[in-house]
Amino acid sequence: MTSNRVTTDSTGWAVAHRSPVLANEAHLDPRVEFVPGTPPDPEALISVPLIARGSLKGALNIYRIGDDAAFDHDEFELARWFGDAAALALEIVQRAFGGTLDTVEPALTELAALSKTPDTPPLHQRVFCGITGGGARAETQQELVRRLEAMGRQDPLVIDASPAYLLQAGLPYTYADMAIILDENPTDVPERYRETDNARKLLSIVTDAVRTDGVVICPAKAWELQDYARDQDLRVAIFRTDEDVTRRDQRVAMAVGRVRGGEIWLERCGDPRSAGTLRDDIPAEAQVAAALGEYVLSNACSD
Repeated sequence: MTSNRVTTDSTGWAVAHRSPVLANEAHLDPRVEFVPGTPPDPEALISVPLIARGSLKGALNIYRIGDDAAFDHDEFELARWFGDAAALALEIVQRAFGGTLDTVEPALTELAALSKTPDTPPLHQRVFCGITGGGARAETQQELVRRLEAMGRQDPLVIDASPAYLLQAGLPYTYADMAIILDENPTDVPERYRETDNARKLLSIVTDAVRTDGVVICPAKAWELQDYARDQDLRVAIFRTDEDVTRRDQRVAMAVGRVRGGEIWLERCGDPRSAGTLRDDIPAEAQVAAALGEYVLSNACSD
């Protein structure tokens, strides 16, 4: 279905960033503008740039209109795949009319590969932890999985939820026991989403999926993120890669992780514990946040 009420701003964003857009509340999305004089009625939008072999061919826009309009993860993936296939088909037609097409075999091989290679993580009902932020997400994910497996958890599902993915498609899961926000500085999103307020709103998406009484781990002094988590009836744990933890942090935190003299120290209920010396192979924030996640899971006390 097409819509005559939306300007090309959303499509322009997808084309300029060569990245698809999923907006299930398109009438509220800052990337979407409406034709002057038309009402901003509820609708959902998918916009996919058509790119083949590095060349932009156009854009595919799909709309649903109405109060309950929405696209799910599978439909978004199908639209992305169809966009890739359509772009490749346009490339073949253009080369055929231009007299430069010798054979379609490479294109057929590429289409077959597209059908077997998903571009985004599968949608999960429940995961153990989602990790976001502009920093060392992959290293934190690997370190947390390593620690959880060492304590006996089998195949813990820890998801790297990049800010860009959160902006485009939302969370790739429904529920989580824990969330880790590494920093307030997303680097893989447009400039407007790097502004302080927008960045915090974007990063807080991982908090929304944490079960009631679950844990959100975030940096010390990230007070707005801490307050948002507490407003959702969640517990907060904080970390630093030095000793600069304020009294305000300590008042809200059920556990603290910090670095002192090159060593990771974890504390809960007034009982500090060493988690070992910092290593040189991965960033310090990944080590401290992952150690704190494992510590919170395995150490209970009366909060």
